[in-house]
Amino acid sequence: MADEQKNPEEEAVTPEYADAETEVSELEEIETENAFEESVTETIEATAEASEDNPVAEAWDDAVEGIMEATEDLVDGDDAESHEHHYTDEVVLPYFGSIGSMPGGIYTFIFLVLGAVTLIEVLVTILLPENAFSIAILVALSLIKAYLVVMYYMHLNSDNKLFRVVLLLPLIVVLLSTMYLLGVPATAGLGYN
Repeated sequence: MADEQKNPEEEAVTPEYADAETEVSELEEIETENAFEESVTETIEATAEASEDNPVAEAWDDAVEGIMEATEDLVDGDDAESHEHHYTDEVVLPYFGSIGSMPGGIYTFIFLVLGAVTLIEVLVTILLPENAFSIAILVALSLIKAYLVVMYYMHLNSDNKLFRVVLLLPLIVVLLSTMYLLGVPATAGLGYN
């Protein structure tokens, strides 16, 4: 019964003690942060000391440096030709050599070739009946146009050869997948004969 008769004001914390509790909790936070920072610093120092004379750590560092150098060599390329960009008015074709200069240079020439190939595509669709032969001609003409755009307008002909591989590998996978799917009958796997 004595507990029930306690004054509620006696149980309340006075403002003096409330400030003291806040200060203690702030000090505990600061001490905890400092202890954490000290343990992290000690761990880093211990790791650095352990890896100084460790042959495994040295071999790892050498391997990482070798990979980084090999990657830089791959991207940079060994031939200086890949870094030189000569944009002139002279039109030089891969198998025909130089055909002189024209206003706008190679870009104008490629634009005219793309226009001519597009005109041929339109004529093929108008004049030839729709069959496997005309579709094969249209696909070949489309591939020629794509080659010209990628090589000249996207400068793949003067960039690193690694970019050609990055472009061609997915195209080969898509081509092989498409040819496989064309060879599989439409009813295969459905149980129809």
